[in-house]
Amino acid sequence: MNPEKHLISKILNETDGITSLYEVARASFSDKFFLDYSDEYEYIRSSALKYGKVPDAVTFQSKFPDFDLDDTPEPLRYYIDETKKSFVYSKVVAVNNELVNFLRKGEATEALDFMSSEVLKISQVVTVDNEVDLHASLDDRIRNYDDRRTQSAVTGVPTGISAIDLETTGFQNGELIFLAGRPGSFKTWNLLDWAVTAWESGRDTLIFSREMNAEQLYRRLDALLAQVPFNHIRKGTLSDDDFLIFQQNLESRIKSMTNFIKIIDSRGKEGYKTSFIQSKIKERKPSVVFIDGAYLIKGNGGSEWEKQTSITRELKQIALEENIPIIGTTQLNKSEDLAFSDTYLQDADNVFFLKPIINDVTGKPTGEVFLDAKKSREAELLRVKLMVDLEMMLITEVQTQAFSGGFQTP
Repeated sequence: MNPEKHLISKILNETDGITSLYEVARASFSDKFFLDYSDEYEYIRSSALKYGKVPDAVTFQSKFPDFDLDDTPEPLRYYIDETKKSFVYSKVVAVNNELVNFLRKGEATEALDFMSSEVLKISQVVTVDNEVDLHASLDDRIRNYDDRRTQSAVTGVPTGISAIDLETTGFQNGELIFLAGRPGSFKTWNLLDWAVTAWESGRDTLIFSREMNAEQLYRRLDALLAQVPFNHIRKGTLSDDDFLIFQQNLESRIKSMTNFIKIIDSRGKEGYKTSFIQSKIKERKPSVVFIDGAYLIKGNGGSEWEKQTSITRELKQIALEENIPIIGTTQLNKSEDLAFSDTYLQDADNVFFLKPIINDVTGKPTGEVFLDAKKSREAELLRVKLMVDLEMMLITEVQTQAFSGGFQTP
């Protein structure tokens, strides 16, 4: 029994074969699923495109005389699903066989890298596309536009920065967002503040870290939630009264929530690749993902540019596949431009630069930063001045203005 052969037979057995081909297409079916009968499927598809109909059995068998039509009593969708499953099974078996070869030679690290790369390739082929028929979906789209007029202006994941939230309408499913800055520009603080806002908006939130361990991150999260000075928490110098306030504030905010916020400490993991991140997303099923130090993910390729390019391309693919927003931090170079690779700008839907404001007299940071919307696919570009107060543990908007030093893409 070969599912590919059954599917081809089903299409040829149907009275209206062209409709069956359309249904196959609507099921996000890739011609890569055909491992044994790719020529036969391509002949049917190209004939339909050229002549507007599927070839009849006689014409088909004149081209492929060794092909005997199978009986196909099940619905078309059954054969589509069976062909997909057969493809995945055969690919996984091939990967498994190759892993055995690596392990027999004692090459465990190479085996892990190979598995991560191949699993991502299989996942990208099997990914379900979202095909939209403009005619059939017209009524639904009009209702959606009408609903937007009466619903909250922020439909996606909020940051807590009202100017950004209102302009972007929140970060939407499938979007990739980067927050970039030089060391000491409060990247992690802003990322965690956005994560807290997302979590308190009712979304299951997953945080990955390559730069800090879990303890360092949850201390910062606890400081933001309790609004108690971070340094006093870190040093253990809270007074009895302040510790009581800290405990009450923390318990009040955390225990009132039913959705999760989780930290995955990825430091020291040799296999910290995008496939690891996707496996945790599939396991935890978050509504939004934050990655502190996205540039530290292990990329594919020889040069650093190739590695960084693979990181951004694969993160964007994961955001689309898992239908969630992914927000990560990365670095700016000394020229205050993106370090590593331009694909951080190309592949992302929104990119923000953090630039601390320096006191002209003392030469020290004032605690204020510019948050520049450097790129947006849809929203207007803004510059927001923020005050980062690590005593009150508040990040607040001071001023907003239009920003012309970025890239807006349609």
